[in-house]
Amino acid sequence: MKKLLYFAAAVLAIAACQKEVNTQVDTTPVKTHTVTIKAGFSEETKTAYDAQGKFSWVAGDLIGVVVANEAGDEQVVTFTTQDNGQVAEFTGEVPDGFEVSHYASYPYTQTYDGYACNDFVYEPEKKGFRLWGSVKPSLTDPLSCTPLLATKDANGFFQFSTATGIVKFTVVNVPMDTYYAYLEIPSDKDKAQYNLNGWYAPTDDGIIEMATAVDPWQDRYNWNAPTGPNQTIDYYFFIPSGLIPEGSKFELCNSSWASIKSFPIVQAIEVKRNIITNVAPIEISSVTTYTLEDIIGTYDMKVSAGPYSSNNEPGDLVLEASDNSQKGNVMMTKFAGIPGKQYGTFNGATIVFPKDQIFGNNPYSDAETKPYVALDFYKGSVVDAEFTVLGRGQIRATGADAMGLRTCTEEDWQTYGGGWPWALCFSSITATWKGTGPQQISLDASMVSVNVDAGSKDGTTHYDGTGPAALVDGNTSTFWHTPWMTQETLETYQGQGYYNSVTLPVYGYEDLDPVYGAYIDIDLGADNGVKDFEFAMCLRNANGNFPKHVILYGTNDKSAWGDPLADVANVCSGIAAGAWINNITCNAAAAVRYIRVSIVENTSNLDLRDPAAQGCTHVAEIEIYKL
Repeated sequence: MKKLLYFAAAVLAIAACQKEVNTQVDTTPVKTHTVTIKAGFSEETKTAYDAQGKFSWVAGDLIGVVVANEAGDEQVVTFTTQDNGQVAEFTGEVPDGFEVSHYASYPYTQTYDGYACNDFVYEPEKKGFRLWGSVKPSLTDPLSCTPLLATKDANGFFQFSTATGIVKFTVVNVPMDTYYAYLEIPSDKDKAQYNLNGWYAPTDDGIIEMATAVDPWQDRYNWNAPTGPNQTIDYYFFIPSGLIPEGSKFELCNSSWASIKSFPIVQAIEVKRNIITNVAPIEISSVTTYTLEDIIGTYDMKVSAGPYSSNNEPGDLVLEASDNSQKGNVMMTKFAGIPGKQYGTFNGATIVFPKDQIFGNNPYSDAETKPYVALDFYKGSVVDAEFTVLGRGQIRATGADAMGLRTCTEEDWQTYGGGWPWALCFSSITATWKGTGPQQISLDASMVSVNVDAGSKDGTTHYDGTGPAALVDGNTSTFWHTPWMTQETLETYQGQGYYNSVTLPVYGYEDLDPVYGAYIDIDLGADNGVKDFEFAMCLRNANGNFPKHVILYGTNDKSAWGDPLADVANVCSGIAAGAWINNITCNAAAAVRYIRVSIVENTSNLDLRDPAAQGCTHVAEIEIYKL
């Protein structure tokens, strides 16, 4: 049908070139007539969900009603109600020549909003409905968008029944950077047997049948996101009856489409229409929350140079309690030493300053043409300026690859690039209260060593990562990687023409330590030992094999490490790729010169102390803070 339409359009275009045509658009409105119908719920639907208080019509509810003309043409018209209750009257404007047909669907919106709300698409050829692949239910009333279908009975009454099965995943302490939840069936599964979408056809006796799926989808999205730290969310997926097979996965993902936390489905889940199937609750480690008193103050900024300017003087950063509660509960009144005012929201774990606001007056040389400056945090596009609270009086900029100030006018401040190149640009920002709080210890490559590396033992060449120096170069896009092959395997690759630039001998699985796995040693120097300190590390922005079980040691004698100072079995829980892991606190009996970061297990659950497990890991940056 599409090809015929395209052909017709082409013929019209050619005709338009050959003769003058009337280009005036017919703006005559389509004539309609008002139709009122009654709609309610089948007994089974009320029985299944009455306990939650759902499935009563609410004034303003919309349904899609199929209408048809004598020629058999069909379309869907919006009907709305002003009633509340189990039975309601719905009114719609039906085009003249069309009358209400047999079918109706709920929920219904006239235009796709980027998420959908379990809306159906009606396909006249199939006399059935297809469900969108994503949903954004109300957090307070998630079942209000359960997909329902109805047929008209002999009295003109539309009786709605649940079209799908419902699977619920309850997640405790949802990570703050969660943007959506994702359910996926493995691509190698038979699509005819396993799919998360399909066509639904109501029959005249009110029974909902699954029609044959066309190009069935094997994934579903739920776009609910937390509004604060340590929140519990019920993620509902409305899917066809059948099985979600073993090997499927449920994931929490961030706005960059990267997985934060993945949960494999180890046993098939049976899905039945009109039934809620509860999956065992998933509990993620909670995060520490703070008060306004823990963040208000003047901060020293520690920065690394950004990619867009050479002006990188950090200056002070000042946070104050907001003077306008309608605009936020916190405000920034100085950034990198530049005075201004920007309102934001602090939720106990993060501080967010919305993008596209004028921050203050421009102190730079182009002030005559661009009198203002605006915060410019960038990750593929301009994003909100976000800071994660690491501890009392300690914050870090997150969620951006570059961050700083751009100059602008009053008219163009909303448009990215108003002051390109940037007046001020950093690639990382960590800030602590002036003269108080944890003090970051400056680390350089001479202070860091590792027992294994994905490269040559002389440190000159690498087949993955750039060696231990990457851990302290201030660049989160570089990283240290452990071996993911043996030397024998690499020699075989070189015989086939691969990795010939890598100098032998190289580290292999066989060089992992049977006690400490893959470790990073830090030498603070003879006169710079620390007793109480915090360790932080930034994950590489990649998928899989992150450090999972991390143990920290401290000593003044590298031949005797003693008992652990910290042992974190699931250090990456709720942490996204490319994010920082903060606040691993260590308290030694006395000041220690040497610190060992021992990684004994990765997120693939492979033991890095066992060469036969063939596990590897990677880290982008490390930091030490003296308490």
